[in-house]
Amino acid sequence: MVKINLGNITFRLKEQQDFSWLEKYGKAFWCVDETGSGCICIGMEKAGKRYFLKIAGVNTIEADVTPEESVKILKDAVPVYYDLEHPALIKIVEAYAYKKFYIAVFEWADGECLFDHWNFEKYKTDSTIKSPKEKFKELPPGKKIIVTDVLFSFLDNVNKKGYVAVDFYDGSIMYNFKTDHMKIC
Repeated sequence: MVKINLGNITFRLKEQQDFSWLEKYGKAFWCVDETGSGCICIGMEKAGKRYFLKIAGVNTIEADVTPEESVKILKDAVPVYYDLEHPALIKIVEAYAYKKFYIAVFEWADGECLFDHWNFEKYKTDSTIKSPKEKFKELPPGKKIIVTDVLFSFLDNVNKKGYVAVDFYDGSIMYNFKTDHMKIC
C-alpha cells in the first residue's frame, strides 16, 4: 500500500500513481479510496465549480476486480448514464481514457451518501456522530415520501429505457440534509 498526496487530500492505493494530470479540474478537496469497484472517487474544484471524478484502473486497496476489469465496467456504465438522464441522477459531464485509466466526470452534488461504508468505523468509535442513514431515518414522513416519489420516478425512467436497476441501494443515494434534495449516483 502507498499513500498518494493530491493537494490537501491523501488516499491509499496498492501502487504509486501520478495524478498531476487532474490539475485541469482544479484542487482536490474530497476522496473515497475504499471502493470494491477498483475506482477512486475524487472531488475537485476550480473557479467555484465542483466536479466528482470516478477514475477506474487505479488498483484500489479494496478492489474486488482487476484494474482492467474496473476500466471496462466504468466504460460500459458511461453510456447508461447518458441514456438514463433524469433530474435526480447525477449529471455526467464527460468521460474519456487517459493512459491506462478511464475517467467519468460528473457535476458535484452536495449531500451525504446514505451508505458511507468508508465512515462506519468513525460511527462505531464516536457515538455522538450520526450516520447519514440514521439522520435520514429521523426525517419526518413527508420528506421521506418525497424521496420515495423521486426514487419511483427514476426507477420508472429506468424501466421505460429498458433497463433493470441492479445493485441499486442506499449507497446509490445522496441526501442533502440542508436543502432536503436527493441525488442518485
